[in-house]
Amino acid sequence: MSEPIYRPILKDALRHTFRHPSLWILGILASFLGHLGAAELITRAADVATGQPLMRAAFGYTTGAFSPLADFLGGPTMKDTLVLVFIFLLAVILLVAFIYASVTGQAALISAAHKLNFSKQYSFRAAWRQGSEHFWPVFSLNLLRRLVTVFLMILLVLPWWSLAPGAVGSRPWIFAPVFIIVAVVSILISFMIFFAICSVVLEKRPLATALKDAWQMLIKHWLASFEVAVILFALDLVILLATAVSFLLVAYPFYFLTVLFSSIGAQALLSFLLVVSLLVYAIIIAIVNGIAMTFEMLTWVGVWNQFRQGHIVSKVLRFFYHP
Repeated sequence: MSEPIYRPILKDALRHTFRHPSLWILGILASFLGHLGAAELITRAADVATGQPLMRAAFGYTTGAFSPLADFLGGPTMKDTLVLVFIFLLAVILLVAFIYASVTGQAALISAAHKLNFSKQYSFRAAWRQGSEHFWPVFSLNLLRRLVTVFLMILLVLPWWSLAPGAVGSRPWIFAPVFIIVAVVSILISFMIFFAICSVVLEKRPLATALKDAWQMLIKHWLASFEVAVILFALDLVILLATAVSFLLVAYPFYFLTVLFSSIGAQALLSFLLVVSLLVYAIIIAIVNGIAMTFEMLTWVGVWNQFRQGHIVSKVLRFFYHP
């Protein structure tokens, strides 16, 4: 029987995930940057297949979304203008803070995962400080990944949009093969960007050198990377099912209380119950996302470390070739 390849990494990742709940905070922040794979591409492609406008499919943009703002700007008073400027500046400040926290959280989680992989002591403050030190290169790599994803989305959308302006759902035999190719390329690029982020954070390599090393690692280990991605995708489905079950369990008492308050006409209590239910669901989603992202990052950093040491060979290759 062949020696297990990924099982020890997954077991260590699971053990550290629940042994260090403080990592969930970093996982929640990092989850806003997305998981490895082509989830966003799949979402946008679904918009195309159902006949959504091109701008919405490629960027999630609709002209109608700005109509309330246009109506407001049609005749605002000076007070309204000042309020709008204040809201805009506040939104910009919050957006910058959100981006900083997400990028730093991702880099900090990678740093912490690396230490735990080598049985070193983990410090939340030290991990956050290291993540903050590498903010700009990590931000640049995440931005590059997002731009490439948008570019691939445009390549996917434009040719079929000219053939079928209303939708491509009527031509799945044309759209599906191209989508699969673009999705695979997107996933490979996600792997490469993650490998580059690890090189920047863990080895303090310059951005260009990190991308070069990541490209070489991807060429050598692309098949093993896909195997890990498939395993994590299967585990994500289990987590999704568990989350759905937890939602149902939480929904029962809320449903009972809703019926009760409606029968006695307690509108104030109904409003309060709505706020509490939304808050509970938000907390559940945040915790599940944090745990899932923490486990995923611990797994990928463990895999990256094994790639660096040359200890992982694809199970497919080992099956067909025994050195």
